[in-house]
Formats: sequence, structure tokens, C-alpha cells
Amino acid sequence: MMAMYIYSNSKKEWRCDIRGCKARVHSIANLIVKRSGEHSHPKEIGKEEVLITKENLRKRARETHDNPHIAIGEETSSLSDAGKSLLPSQNALKLMYKRQRFAPPIQQTVEELELNGSDIQTISNKTFLFMILD
Repeated sequence: MMAMYIYSNSKKEWRCDIRGCKARVHSIANLIVKRSGEHSHPKEIGKEEVLITKENLRKRARETHDNPHIAIGEETSSLSDAGKSLLPSQNALKLMYKRQRFAPPIQQTVEELELNGSDIQTISNKTFLFMILD
């Protein structure tokens, strides 16, 4: 899997999320423009499958009122043996599901943020600087 770093609205650098791996990809407007480094580890079979399953569970928790036990069972039933071996415990998945269900909605744009007096102070009562950079 690759982690993303954004330099601007269109230029992004992706790096392997395995610590110490030198594999990188640079993209502009969703087109790969440069590859550098090679993966220094074997492919982790099942990891991508688990990440997709966890994201599907988070989405399902936010959008439905399904019972966590049933939702987890349905989402994990089609995982390979390698994927199942990498899953967190059933209790950890239930906790993740419940946290997502009760989490506040995620703002996608700056315009959706509602800043009031209490939002612009840090916990140590220092002023929080909020700037929009283009």
C-alpha cells in the first residue's frame, strides 16, 4: 500500500507504508509522472484486502443502522485466509464500528467548517492560526 503526501492540489507523492521501504511514485492530476526506488520487502498478501474491508465497515457504520456483529460477519466472510489472519480482533472491529457510527461528520471543504470562538483556541488557551493557502 502507498501513503500519500500532497504538495499542491494536483502534485502528489506516494510512498510505500512499510517503514524503510524506498518505493515512491509521483503523480500530477492522477497521472503517474515518476517512479523511484524499489520495494525492499515481499508483498504482504491480504493486507490490501483487510484495509478495504475496514473502510467498508467504517462506511457502513456511518450510513446504516446495522448491528455491528452482523455487519462485521458479512463484511469479513469473503476474506481470504491470509486476510482473515491479518484482521484485528472481533472486539477491536466492533469498537471501530461503534466509533464510526457516533463520530461527527467529516467536513470535506473549508466552507463546511463552522468556526466559532471556542474553535480558535487550543486546549492550552493559545490562539489557533487558521489560514487558507492556495
